[in-house]
Amino acid sequence: MLRRILTIIGKVEMALAMLCLSCFTIIVFLGAVTRYFKHPLMWSSDLALFLFAWTTFLGGDIAYRSGRLVNVNVIVAYFPLALQKLTAVIIYGIILTFLGCLIIYGIKLCGTTIHRTFNGIPGFSYVWVTISIPICCGFMAITSIDRLVRLLRSQDRAEVAKM
Repeated sequence: MLRRILTIIGKVEMALAMLCLSCFTIIVFLGAVTRYFKHPLMWSSDLALFLFAWTTFLGGDIAYRSGRLVNVNVIVAYFPLALQKLTAVIIYGIILTFLGCLIIYGIKLCGTTIHRTFNGIPGFSYVWVTISIPICCGFMAITSIDRLVRLLRSQDRAEVAKM
């Protein structure tokens, strides 16, 4: 059941990230073209910032979930399996602690930016940018817990070495 939920979350994240990146690209291009013709879109950079934040954090979880982040395990690969697992548990503990701090402080940041609006888009709160931090870090925490559970259940050295 959890595997299906994570698969659905992954597909939704991928679709949203692709949509945000596509819209970001179009808006930045349109903004540059209109500036060239001396009729700038006042809202283009603000909307691009919003889309870029969401693309970045969604893309971070997509890369993390698919194991495409940098992983240096030159030394750990030579450890016995039990020590590799212990090292991985410690690393995932550090990751989860860091993500927990980002979630907590991201929520606090949302509270401080709720009344801040974009210059080019009146009425559009900056909180829509800052809320990407706790939401996407929550997804990364779920990914970390899933990877940790799979790691602890596995006896395959290759799976453990992936961390």
